[in-house]
This record gives sequence, structure tokens and C-alpha cells, in this order.
Amino acid sequence: MQSIRFTETKETPWRNGGGITREVARAEDDGGLLWRLSIADVDSEGPFSDFAGLTRVLTVIRGGPMMLDTPSETLVAALHAPLTFDGGLPVSARLPNGPLRDLNLMYDAGRVHAEVSVLKGPFEGPLVPDAQAPLRVVFGLAEGFHLNRAPFDAGDTVLLEGEAATLTLADGDSILLISLSQGG
Repeated sequence: MQSIRFTETKETPWRNGGGITREVARAEDDGGLLWRLSIADVDSEGPFSDFAGLTRVLTVIRGGPMMLDTPSETLVAALHAPLTFDGGLPVSARLPNGPLRDLNLMYDAGRVHAEVSVLKGPFEGPLVPDAQAPLRVVFGLAEGFHLNRAPFDAGDTVLLEGEAATLTLADGDSILLISLSQGG
């Protein structure tokens, strides 16, 4: 079990220079990036960075919503609602309620299968290793959570690779559960 506290993440400029991101975790191989998980503070409206060749799952984790204008439609990124789209899609963000924070999973869909879901408390039960998705990522959305009785805060991340853990969510707690496996 590898834990990454939000307070341990480091700020870096966005690829397009329009904001700040905090990389949480990533995996690469000889073919390049497999997946990347990062937290972005979106303080102003404007274009997204181009991540052509990757699929993006964006989840607003504080504030929102965010309106994503594309050439053909407007996508709505609502609080705690994962939104999947092509990372190379030209997107310009509008912030009707002001600045927000989001979590981005970007992955190579040709080489990685990813599933992102929201789990709300109250809940107590096992997160069991799965041969189909050996890496599970738990990200705290609201309040906090416990894994194997260890407390974590909203914004904290735990990577579980091939190991079981007991997840506890109190009423009002919620997490993002991300399952990742190689093979698109």
C-alpha cells in the first residue's frame, strides 16, 4: 500500500502554462506514458492542454461545475462526477461559479484499461485484488476515509497493487475508486 498525502504533492505549471497541477502518480514503459493521475487548480477560463493519444477522465473535486466547450458540443464537468473524453479534443473551459479543483486521470487506452467510479459512505468492506485490474487507486473526495483502519483526508491517494485492504467510509465520506490494468 503506497499512500500519497495531498500535502506531499508538488506544484508544477500546466503544459500550456495556464495554471498549476500536482502530479500524484504515473506509470511509464518503453512505449511512453501508460497513465498519469494529477490534481489541477483551475483559477481561470481558457483552453486545456493537448494530450493527443490519451484518454482523460476529469472529476471536479472542489467547486464547479466546469463547462467544457468543444468544437461540437459543451460537456459539463459536475462535482464528483467523472467525465471521460479524448485528451486531444480541443477544449476550452468556462467556470460559471469561479475557480475549482479537479482530478485528472490520463491514460493510453490502447495499452491500459481504466474504470473510475464514485463510492459514498456509509460503507465498510474489502477492496480485493482483481487479476483483471491489479492496481486500485483510492482518492478521497469528501471528508476522509480509512484503509486498514489508517485515516486519510480528502485529497489523499492510496495505491493498492495486488493487495487487499479494508475500506471504511462514514456517512458523508466519498472516494473515487480507480481500477487500472494493462491491455486496452
